[in-house]
Amino acid sequence: MGVMLLEDLVDLSRIVVVIFTIVLFVLLLIPIMIPLSLSFFLDPRGPAEEPLLPEHRNKNLANLGRRPLSKLFQAAAEGAVTVKRRRGPHRGEDFTLMQALIKADFWLIFFSLLLGSCSGLTVIDNLGQMSQSLGYDNTHIFVSMISIWNFLGRVGGGYFSEIIVRDHAYPRPVAMAIA
Repeated sequence: MGVMLLEDLVDLSRIVVVIFTIVLFVLLLIPIMIPLSLSFFLDPRGPAEEPLLPEHRNKNLANLGRRPLSKLFQAAAEGAVTVKRRRGPHRGEDFTLMQALIKADFWLIFFSLLLGSCSGLTVIDNLGQMSQSLGYDNTHIFVSMISIWNFLGRVGGGYFSEIIVRDHAYPRPVAMAIA
């Protein structure tokens, strides 16, 4: 919208518009690039956390001799010891990107946001034609304004739902409905 308003006031060259477009795409890709870079390129384990990890403990047990570890495996095989297998974090805990991609909750939220957003984008898309049929000349102003307020409403809804969940301990769907 800023570029459109600036174009109405001053004659901008094509290079300036392309630079603004590139900056906009970079700003749009930053929220995607941060989790991808954290999950694929950085090691999440710090040196202080290393001794707390299960594989580090198993290395220490193996260094003491194979007897305690092999006895544990033998007891588990005979059914004398139950070994709890934990398959990733549970609901409410922090997930990595790869752990979230295999959960049904993630896909439910993803598809509900996708389908909900598409109906809103259809309204935004048709707003230009509706305002044009009513006789307005600058329909792009209406589309830009509703897009900006749509964005601010989504960000504000997420922000306020987070406050409701954190401070009042309501479930996330209830907090989203309240926000």
